[in-house]
Amino acid sequence: IPTVLSTKSDLLLRDFELVCELSTVAYVNIASTITTLDPTLAAALEPGASPPERRLRMLEHLSLSGMHTGLHAMPVIPLLTDTEENLSSLFEAVKRCGIDYLITDPLNLRGQTKEQFFAFLRKQFPKQYLSLVRLYQSGCLDQKYKQRMRTRIQALYQKYDVSDSYHKPFSNAETTQLSLF
Repeated sequence: IPTVLSTKSDLLLRDFELVCELSTVAYVNIASTITTLDPTLAAALEPGASPPERRLRMLEHLSLSGMHTGLHAMPVIPLLTDTEENLSSLFEAVKRCGIDYLITDPLNLRGQTKEQFFAFLRKQFPKQYLSLVRLYQSGCLDQKYKQRMRTRIQALYQKYDVSDSYHKPFSNAETTQLSLF
């Protein structure tokens, strides 16, 4: 039975032995959301989350232990995390740390999320605020901007030879239910 764990923390290392045991009887995929390696930007966008470098070290450690690992660079936020420098640093980190895949998706804003995010932007990123409001004026990210972003990201997948698939063939080996106690 496949197990997928996605986190913004590095606390999974606290239960490393348990995760290793689970990986002997089931497919385990461990992913972490990291939208930027810039610690200042990360702290502003993800208050309370483990710093990106600690999450990367966790993924690297798990990868070296034979686990299937991934980096979820989601959401990609126009004008904040979609810069060439930021995206390239994420792809480079995936290669350097032996992470199996990287997936991206642009920021989607719906309902109250949109209102709350724009209030956050007005306060934290006033220089980008009006431009972002324009990019999302129809409720979704401007399609031309979204296509340009996708084209740039696809070029990075090719440049760094990084997979965008979080699927790994599941073993046909017989699995055993672990005891809870």
